[in-house]
Amino acid sequence: MFWDTKARVERIKSLVLSNLNLTEFEDVNDFKIEELTSVELLSLSKNKIIHLQPISVLDTLVTLNINYNKVYDLSPLTSLTKLSELYASNNEIINIDSLETL
Repeated sequence: MFWDTKARVERIKSLVLSNLNLTEFEDVNDFKIEELTSVELLSLSKNKIIHLQPISVLDTLVTLNINYNKVYDLSPLTSLTKLSELYASNNEIINIDSLETL
């Protein structure tokens, strides 16, 4: 039986990609970030991620864990209006003023 990968990705509610030495959260081959249309929890903790711009399209995101990365700019998260839990300790964050709109 043929499995529709896009349909399966669209049903993902929680995605944990922790401790994988990721430097970016980006599209890979046929997997497109914007296809995560139902994801509510994303954990990218204990990686080496610097930029959060790719996450800005995940408008269903409620919980984001980016602890222990190299993130310095949280402004890409301002478009995530459903985001209510952010875990961002042990990063290189310079300013949190952009989060006042959340």
